[in-house]
Amino acid sequence: MPTDIYVPHAIKFASGTDITQLDAITPDPGLDPLTVFSASEPTPGFTGSRSARPSLSLVTTQIKEVLDRVGIPAGAPVATAHSATNVLMEWRKVVSLTGRAALASAVHTKVTMANSLMFWDAIDAPQDGDATISFMFVPVSVSGAAPMVYATNTALTASSAVQGLYEAGPVVLDGSTLCVRSWRWNNNIAEFPRLRCGGSSYPEFVAVDRLRPVVTVEVSDITGPLSAMPAGAAVTSLVCYLRKKAASGINELDNATVAISLSSSSGTVYPRGPRTYDIVLHSFAIDTTADIV
Repeated sequence: MPTDIYVPHAIKFASGTDITQLDAITPDPGLDPLTVFSASEPTPGFTGSRSARPSLSLVTTQIKEVLDRVGIPAGAPVATAHSATNVLMEWRKVVSLTGRAALASAVHTKVTMANSLMFWDAIDAPQDGDATISFMFVPVSVSGAAPMVYATNTALTASSAVQGLYEAGPVVLDGSTLCVRSWRWNNNIAEFPRLRCGGSSYPEFVAVDRLRPVVTVEVSDITGPLSAMPAGAAVTSLVCYLRKKAASGINELDNATVAISLSSSSGTVYPRGPRTYDIVLHSFAIDTTADIV
């Protein structure tokens, strides 16, 4: 019978709001397996790992909090560095027959990353569901130290309250507001190789190389995508909104400066069918305190 069950508690930073509305967490040790056989033997005589390139992938509904933390590279705000600044991933213990253990009890688990690159890759915005953002931490080693440090039997502190929820808002393409079913923003990030030096165990360099932002928009009106066939069309203005949901209500007001907008003035529209656009963008801007106009 299992005796140690843990549930996600929070992503915690040195300052600012915690990330607590966690839909998915995927820690990846990034081990490069090493296996060696003796010449005539059918089974390995040596196993190990050449190196480890760990990462932590997450999905959250706290879109504003993630976007507010990023700002590089210029013209494509997707990443930020946490250099010599701890980022904590915490798990809370659940006790059989009791439930969640008290935060002050030294029974919980956490992973600490002292030097890491944080970047977001995609936003999924359905019409009838919660919008989410996918993001990642890639830690690096400094002076040979392990990039991720795992600790058990630790106490936790209270985490931030629920910050809010969003769903797909309007998409305004070249001045025309589309009747949107859903939209998805994918940065298609390519990293530089995670470099290690002199046979070190862990990477000592990580950075975003390039990105190719693509917005996939599903609409109800077929005339828009059909009019862009067969060659596509230039984009002169695009704004994708996330509409904030109101506590004890439905939607926040359009002029409440609580919507999120992602906008661009250059790119190409590619029709992918009678109700779907792919819009490939050159650069973009983010506003997390926007009005819907």
